[in-house]
Amino acid sequence: MAVFRAWELSGTYDIERLLAGLLTRRNASADYKLSRMTLHRLHTIAAAALFWILPGCDNDAQNARSDSLGVAVTRPLPDTASVLTTGWRPMVSGPAMILPATQNPATVSVVLPDLSDSTFTGLKYFDLTAMVDMSVEFFGLHGAAGVSPLLIVSRQDVTQKCLMWPQARLSNPPLKPWTVGFSKGRAVGVPLDSLEAMNSQDSGAFVREITGIASFHSQRGDSSFSGLPFSVRKAYRFSLGPVSGFVANIVRTINEEANPRAEHFLLVAERSSTGYEEAYHVRAAGSEESVQTNEILAMVRFVETGQPAIVFTFDYEDGGRIALLERVGDRRWQVSWRSAFAGC
Repeated sequence: MAVFRAWELSGTYDIERLLAGLLTRRNASADYKLSRMTLHRLHTIAAAALFWILPGCDNDAQNARSDSLGVAVTRPLPDTASVLTTGWRPMVSGPAMILPATQNPATVSVVLPDLSDSTFTGLKYFDLTAMVDMSVEFFGLHGAAGVSPLLIVSRQDVTQKCLMWPQARLSNPPLKPWTVGFSKGRAVGVPLDSLEAMNSQDSGAFVREITGIASFHSQRGDSSFSGLPFSVRKAYRFSLGPVSGFVANIVRTINEEANPRAEHFLLVAERSSTGYEEAYHVRAAGSEESVQTNEILAMVRFVETGQPAIVFTFDYEDGGRIALLERVGDRRWQVSWRSAFAGC
């Protein structure tokens, strides 16, 4: 119980990574791996726990809200067995997610969304048959960024030292900046209006609105940070027809030389008749070096469902994972999918 509580306070309900870490030990001389049967049982337990915990994806429990009758909400479509494991829907989002891999714009990483932490750990090679001849559409913070065919080898060995996603090449790399790619035709880009692009008057008012919402949640957080000022690292406004809102990264720090600490918020809010109202938040606090952080990559709307989603990262000291945060109701967003952990 003590182990679970310490992990819970770190800010991420990352069950599979916790269980795999407790049961897997590595040293300089040998790697101990779980048997496939044990991993299967582990994954079943983790998936069951995620069913109850993931919708909140937060340390501070959110109050349930009923859907607004004034805003149309497209419900997720049932799909293959992936829905029961990782939450990814291939018929909606395609067979893979593409991310930049290196400074070389022609080299990309292929995120395999149906892999969990346990199945990734036990994998010997990547089967990329479904991605052969796939055309990829790219998106960034400003919307659509281009299209390119994917050049990929159908089978690649898994690196044992560090769990890294397989790589591929683009025959026609986009000229515009991009942060994420999906199979062509699966999504359309939603441009984000960044804080940096606003004039000083608008940006000042925007920051006050963001920190006002963050201050409310900070009252239920770590009292060590009480009274400290917030810093808005990144913030973007979005428009979804009749619905508008923002997504923001907020941080505050304790600058103690012996033990510097940080508190990070990922916050989504939607505008109502009285101003912005919180629709989702996740909080993480801990050592400045190891605390979980987030990066907002892009916002898209999936063609099959009409459902908007924010693509963002859960980043840790030794690696990270990608996630989809989807709108499921009036002022209600939730994490629908998270990738397996990739890193060392």
